[in-house]
Amino acid sequence: MDSSSILFDLSKFWEIEEFPNETRGLSERDDQLIRNFENNLEFNGQRYVCKLMWKENMGPPVGLDSNYEIAKKRFNSLCNKLNKNPEISDQYKQIAKDQLESNIVGKCVNEDIKSGYYMPHRAVIRDDKITSQVRIVYDCSSKANEDKKSLNDSLETGVNLYVNILDAILKFRENQVAFCGDLEKAFLMIEIAEEDRKYLKFLWFPNDTVNSTQTFQLNRLPFGLTTSPFALACVLKFHVKKFKDDCPKCYEMLNSLYVDDLYYGAETAQDAYQLTSLAIEILRSAGFNLRKLRTNCSELNKLWCENGYEENTDHGQGSGFLGLNWDPIEDKIKLNLRDVRNSLESGIANGTTKRHVLRIISRIFDPCGLISPFVITVKILMQELWENGLKWDEQLPSGLEEKWRTWCSELAHIDNLQIERKLFSNAGMSEISLHVFCDASPKAYGAVAYFRYITEGRVKVSFIISKSKVAPLKTLTLARLELMAALIAASLAKYLLNTFPSLTKEIFLWSDSKIVLHWLKGSSKIWKPFVSNRVAQVQLLTPPNCWNHSSGSENPADFTTRGESTRKFLTSSLWWMGPAWLSQPVQSWPVQCLPNPPDGMCGEEVIASERRRTAIVNTMVTTTNDDNCISGCIDIDKYSNLGKLLRVTAWVRRFIHNAKPGPLKLSGPLCASELQEALYSWIKATQLKHFGRELKQLLSKGIISKDSSIYNLNPELDDNQLLQLKGRLEFSNEEVRAKHPWLLPTKDKFVKLLILDAHVKMCHLVVDGTLTQLREQFWIIKGRQFVKNVLNDCIICRRYKVKTGTQVVAPLPPDRIQEHSPFDVSGVDFARPFYVNDSNTKCYLIIFTCAVIRAVHLELVPNMSTDSFLLAFRRFISRRGVVWKFIVERSPWWGGFWERQIRTIKTCLKKIIGKSSLSIKELETVFSEIEAIINSRPITYLYNEPSEPSPLTPSHFLVGKRLMSLPVVQPKIEELSINRNSLEKRFKYQQTLMNHFWNRWRKEYLLNLRSAYISTQPGKIISFKVNDIVLINDERYPRNMWMMGRILELCPGRDGKVRSLLIKTPKGNIKRSVQLVSNLEINP
Repeated sequence: MDSSSILFDLSKFWEIEEFPNETRGLSERDDQLIRNFENNLEFNGQRYVCKLMWKENMGPPVGLDSNYEIAKKRFNSLCNKLNKNPEISDQYKQIAKDQLESNIVGKCVNEDIKSGYYMPHRAVIRDDKITSQVRIVYDCSSKANEDKKSLNDSLETGVNLYVNILDAILKFRENQVAFCGDLEKAFLMIEIAEEDRKYLKFLWFPNDTVNSTQTFQLNRLPFGLTTSPFALACVLKFHVKKFKDDCPKCYEMLNSLYVDDLYYGAETAQDAYQLTSLAIEILRSAGFNLRKLRTNCSELNKLWCENGYEENTDHGQGSGFLGLNWDPIEDKIKLNLRDVRNSLESGIANGTTKRHVLRIISRIFDPCGLISPFVITVKILMQELWENGLKWDEQLPSGLEEKWRTWCSELAHIDNLQIERKLFSNAGMSEISLHVFCDASPKAYGAVAYFRYITEGRVKVSFIISKSKVAPLKTLTLARLELMAALIAASLAKYLLNTFPSLTKEIFLWSDSKIVLHWLKGSSKIWKPFVSNRVAQVQLLTPPNCWNHSSGSENPADFTTRGESTRKFLTSSLWWMGPAWLSQPVQSWPVQCLPNPPDGMCGEEVIASERRRTAIVNTMVTTTNDDNCISGCIDIDKYSNLGKLLRVTAWVRRFIHNAKPGPLKLSGPLCASELQEALYSWIKATQLKHFGRELKQLLSKGIISKDSSIYNLNPELDDNQLLQLKGRLEFSNEEVRAKHPWLLPTKDKFVKLLILDAHVKMCHLVVDGTLTQLREQFWIIKGRQFVKNVLNDCIICRRYKVKTGTQVVAPLPPDRIQEHSPFDVSGVDFARPFYVNDSNTKCYLIIFTCAVIRAVHLELVPNMSTDSFLLAFRRFISRRGVVWKFIVERSPWWGGFWERQIRTIKTCLKKIIGKSSLSIKELETVFSEIEAIINSRPITYLYNEPSEPSPLTPSHFLVGKRLMSLPVVQPKIEELSINRNSLEKRFKYQQTLMNHFWNRWRKEYLLNLRSAYISTQPGKIISFKVNDIVLINDERYPRNMWMMGRILELCPGRDGKVRSLLIKTPKGNIKRSVQLVSNLEINP
């Protein structure tokens, strides 16, 4: 078994310890899914016909290709396996033969291997099954390859409409008369619509008449489909819903089917017979056969036989019961540990490894917690395995292996465990009460529940269920663990009350921790979060007055916290029947005390440590009639938005208003008048701050002094005692505020917020537009200058106005102005794609340019991939030789000497090729000619006088002459004399000629490069610093979509000036030249 399978089984093992989720309504999508299924459901007179539930209700997806090849391969493998076991092979083939006769399987009408879907299949052998020991299991998750979809990938899984398995087990134990049965071949009783059968094809063996492999198709619903469980549940619920009004009890029973299994009960044999006989007829009308009926009641068996249902019954002794075993004759329930024992025996040879241990643990199925004291031991062992960090196939340390072997040795004793199926010994019971005990230890915590009832004058107690959990790896105090155990007990009590709503209304919860009881019977708000949250949860689930104290020695939940040997807990009356006083009258129960703090120094310290610390806050509220108190309550420097400032101010003013005595209290959202009053408050506070003397003079004398800075503005007070201008527009038709704007100072934070708010409202218009908007209500002293200064700080506007960085022209690098052999220093670049006329392909041009003599080397490549470039590069260096350097990305001017050559090549191509399309060989020829032409172009001045020397070209350095010049006439052979003197003379001549070329290169070519320095100055050079916020130029997008970044490093050039920057952006670190970066001048 692989690791993923073990982990999946372990997750199921842990899920057993969790309580089922409370019943919740189906989502809208779930309801729609059910409606779509039911709308496509038909009844053909014998059985229901359904369609496959394709995802999104859109039909078969395009990606669902035939997986014939993989199905064929797996079928051949199956044939080889079955040939080794003729007996199994015969049974396997007989299944399809029988199904073919009953029309469950049919011969495929469309045998096109490219259409539909082929289901691989295999044989599954179940020795524990009385019938159908060999079964065909179809694999609908098979894919043609990883890129394709399987049939299950294309189908809806559907909704889980089945009851919880723990609910079914507990309800089965409730009644005196119990019975069970199952639906014969339930999935195969639902027919598939004909148009969907081609997706259920499978390969089958040849027979006497057909020598080759046959192709069959399923006409019914197979078990391997992901949607099959939902389809079966939906069909059953759709059918039995028709009988809800006429047969409500039978409807309730059939609605609780667990897949194809029925486990139910009744108080009397007659009631049970009516339910089962009616269920048989209802299901038979839908094409289902309810069979293998078993019961613990002989009278019910007799009724079945007498009324013609004998063929539906089964009188065997043992019966599988939702993962457990039920003996209907003795009416006992046993655990099914067969898989655990088989895994234990099969794993002995491989040694005691983590894989072996976890595989066995995952096989344990004990939903009712009958053997929790035994299982908790191995849970603790499992936690220790993870803490030690053992690998899957690593041998256990000696200490852990000894614990494991001790646990395994006690496993055999569990086989003898059996309990009464009935929770109550007989029907005549009264005063039923629910009792839940909880306890904790440093290693685990848990709870156990019992029913206590009176029958025939005697008190009886029956075990219901237990739950246990290991303590978290993070160390918790024992009191906190006891509280977590109390939470399990409360959840268990709530769950049992919902499961048995009509049995009892009285519950008792017991804990041996007085600290926990003190917490639970008080307010949850006075404790620290851990305790407070869990106390609140417990109090929400159960009333505090239901909690009681029990001594630790009489607490059966103690078994779930420390583990116990099988011999001890299997014979313990404390575990199976609770403490002895529970079977006695209520007067004998432990005396309960008031919820006072527990005695003892330890208990007091624990309670004190968990108590929430409280702080005493003294508040003094003062009232004033002046609105300038707002500036003292609210720090305006913390706000950058006028709207937020006014809303906060309005809330503060409302609080002050509501704190004053009076009948009128404000509530609800802020209204416009409150926001207007907040604006008045800040205008008055600002005027008091800057024009306080003038306000006092106007209030007392009605005129301000001549030495005031605002004397020439002729201000006055309005109805709100705010400064406004008189102006000369008194008799115009303008608004009052436009004729008499409020007066505001310059260089004030509130005025700055007003300007920014107007600027945003005017969609970031320039100074004139913003100032016009402001003067509708306000007159700001030196307003134009202040508005201009404020708008310079607008980040959005700055993004559009900021200029990119500049720098003085850099000196030429030494590689370009020092003598080197041709192509020792080269630049390389790709040129545009060229279309080939004899195929639907493109090719590209690679240009290698010598930085010293400006010669070019051209290569034609099929694409711009790395492999194509490296092959061209190898061809180049095989003839040339090269030294590499890299430029900053997206800065082509850094490689200007090769970019200029690309332009020259493109000019030649436009004039030679035009719009023509050449073959690959023609392109190679044209590029070779262009290479010779460019290498023959002059790089020095071309003189007009015939006596002057011819211009110098790159080919002079390559071959000693122009490539495009006529060949020199060779002397006659007899005139040549090959000897040492002639060779030395020829070599000296060539050296002299080459030195002549280099001297001309220095004087005529190199000195002309000085003209690059005679260039316009870049103006103001923008400086950059580390951590500056910058805007990164990207010509692909508009400016508002350019990224922002932060400078991490300055990269200077050879002259010490900053030429490029390393920038941190949301997409990672990038390097850009200063010409592509704009400094926003924002402090980070």
